[in-house]
Amino acid sequence: MVIHAQPDTADIQWGPCDINGTLPFVCGNISVPLDYSNPNSSEALIIELLKAPAIKQPSKGNILFNWGGPTASGRELMAAQGAQLMATTGGYWDLVSFDPRGAGKTIPFSCYPNTTERQIANLQNPYLNGNSSDTTVGRLWAESENFDEACHANGNSTGGLVGYAFLARDYMRIAEALNEDGLLRFYGLSAGTVLGATIAAMFPDRIDRMVLDGVWNIHEYYHYHAVQGFHDTDKTFSGFLSSCIAAGSNCTLSRLNLTSAQLEESVFDLIETAKYHPIPYQGILLDYTLVRNVIFLSLTQLVSWPALATFLHALFTHNMSELDTIFPSLQTDEDPIFTEQRAATQCGDKASGVRTSDIQDVYPVFEQLEQVSKLAGDRIFYDVDFCSRWKMEAKEKYLGDFNVTTRQPILIIGNTFDPVTPLISARNASASLRGSVVLQHDGFGHTSASQPSLCTAKTTQAYLENGTLPEDGAVCMADVPPFSNVTWMDVLG
Repeated sequence: MVIHAQPDTADIQWGPCDINGTLPFVCGNISVPLDYSNPNSSEALIIELLKAPAIKQPSKGNILFNWGGPTASGRELMAAQGAQLMATTGGYWDLVSFDPRGAGKTIPFSCYPNTTERQIANLQNPYLNGNSSDTTVGRLWAESENFDEACHANGNSTGGLVGYAFLARDYMRIAEALNEDGLLRFYGLSAGTVLGATIAAMFPDRIDRMVLDGVWNIHEYYHYHAVQGFHDTDKTFSGFLSSCIAAGSNCTLSRLNLTSAQLEESVFDLIETAKYHPIPYQGILLDYTLVRNVIFLSLTQLVSWPALATFLHALFTHNMSELDTIFPSLQTDEDPIFTEQRAATQCGDKASGVRTSDIQDVYPVFEQLEQVSKLAGDRIFYDVDFCSRWKMEAKEKYLGDFNVTTRQPILIIGNTFDPVTPLISARNASASLRGSVVLQHDGFGHTSASQPSLCTAKTTQAYLENGTLPEDGAVCMADVPPFSNVTWMDVLG
């Protein structure tokens, strides 16, 4: 919400809020400058905060969270995941989150003013994987121009206000208003790790504690395209298949009595077959793009692995009735509204040199992506196109380096097998952020929350409580075996 009033940093008044979640929550508001680049403006932005009070007393203070995306709803995700985060952080901290600029209740960015226009646009641009046909690359490039034109026409008034530099300033304003010591305690996940690194670079003397979990390549975010993110996608997929075989009857796909190597070859044959012979199912087509999207998106969370195994088993055996119970739980593509919002932040933050009007300039990026991952390399072609032709820039960008020494060093967590934020990106970030240490979480999925570990939780708690960092090279084993009935509550509860 935008109002014409001076922003303030008065103490936040917490009270009841109507939100269903895994913990009791309270809500409060804070006003911050809408446009930090215009000190003479009277426009303020109202940010609606959601807090899960510490379940153990006395509280040690507040930790501010960001789930990345960019533009993932902090309110929705805190409501859904607050209990697990409370257990991970030890229970002595108040956990605070909000919808970042460009999403949810905080100046949501939109490329299409009504549902009809968005539906028409999505029929034209169904987020095809780049190799779904020999014409797809050119089609996506042309459609990205339509998309970016619509975003500029309908979102130009807010497109410059949703970048990470402004969001970093929002976090520092909130840290001040929490009436503690003015220092920041921050937990960033996924693209929230880029935000955390940006905050650390802009305000190194204000960092008391910072955990970065599931790290993007912080340099690519601003200066290139997200190529490194797929570094371990294929290894994660291979691990999914070998874990399935090891799980025996707990994994539907193991009924085929194939080795994991045979399964992998069969899956890629299946994907290629779906390109030319899509499978009709309940009014939709299970085609090349959908099958690859289901596989890739399901790899990010271990809770999706059993459904993914059943999905593939049904396609192999042509027993489509197997899909009836699990298909609604599968993610088949990206929410178009989220795509618009993410593009506004991610593309607007990129250095001007990333922009181009010539498709020839992006072919080398496509080639890099395909070399990095056979399974998912061409999934991000549309992302490259959107950002290459984006017509708005954040009013403030952080384009410096990340070679900073923060007030307190940063804890960085990277999974051994993460399909979108590989361990190498965690190590790259640590090489810049002086004094930081990488904890290798030996698990599958996106961020350490996908496959919880008591060791990782205790290491995180020790860091948050007294600043203790693990030794260089420390590794924590995950405690939730794939395809088991063990849950995070069994480990952390």
